[in-house]
Amino acid sequence: DGATPLFKASHKGHTAVIGELLKYRPSLGILP
Repeated sequence: DGATPLFKASHKGHTAVIGELLKYRPSLGILP
């Protein structure tokens, strides 16, 4: 499935973005 690596890369980037938001804007309280 050629879409799997793309999905994994996209998910990895997405979690990285969330990590940055939590790192720089903890006051937002973005938690599950």
